[in-house]
Amino acid sequence: MIRSPLPWVVAVWLLGTAPPSPLSAQKPSHERTDPPAQSLRAGGVRPLRIAKWTTLGAGIAAAGYGFAASLAADDRNEQLDRLCAAAPERCVKAPGGGYVDEEVDRIRGETERLDRRARTALIASQLGVAASVTLFLLDLRNVGDPPNIPYGPARLRIEPGRDGVTVTLRLDWP
Repeated sequence: MIRSPLPWVVAVWLLGTAPPSPLSAQKPSHERTDPPAQSLRAGGVRPLRIAKWTTLGAGIAAAGYGFAASLAADDRNEQLDRLCAAAPERCVKAPGGGYVDEEVDRIRGETERLDRRARTALIASQLGVAASVTLFLLDLRNVGDPPNIPYGPARLRIEPGRDGVTVTLRLDWP
């Protein structure tokens, strides 16, 4: 049975953007144990990082599902075309829409259902990829100053001195 991935995409999105716990908001500022900004910059786990990759994965999964549903609908449509070519009398339209023959009408219904599922999944995949791109762009924001990396002077320095030229060679031994 093929099911729509849209509820999963929405659930993952909601989990990735969950608001902070009301209990943590009630703690006084001197009792909070927030992680330092350095650990967040240096590659710590952030909800935005999880959400962007999750939405990308969900978008790709929805596209795969939509593609599979589209192929299944094409197969059902080809089956209906072969059936109507072999026995044209079975493909007579009923006055209220559909077909007089129950099997032909069932195949037509399956084709329409699979087409709707494919369309919904492909639209969901486009929305998932668009949301992922948006989250990737939001993750590019500047979190703060870069870490302080101490400057190491050059290993070989040549500079003017009092008696001429001074050559300095710095060796780092383990």
